Amino acid sequence: MDRVNKDPYFLGKVTRVVLFGSMLKRALERLSDFDVAVELAAKDEDFDRARVKNYKTHGGVTWRRHRFWNFLEREGCWYWEVFGFLKGKAA
Repeated sequence: MDRVNKDPYFLGKVTRVVLFGSMLKRALERLSDFDVAVELAAKDEDFDRARVKNYKTHGGVTWRRHRFWNFLEREGCWYWEVFGFLKGKAA
């Protein structure tokens, strides 16, 4: 999370992390999984500038051998890149 927020490569930042689910139970007998919600936002608060940066970075027809199927995939590419990194996929 800290790397995403500090690294200029990533166009998004983590704004909030929330733990929920069984980990919040007081009488937890055994450790299982962690349920975490992560809120992401564009680092650049100016929508138009953030969009230009996203297109410069991910604006081609394909990105990392992934073909964009629609407008929303291309617009949200910055989000999915951060999301994938946080899930343990390479940046």
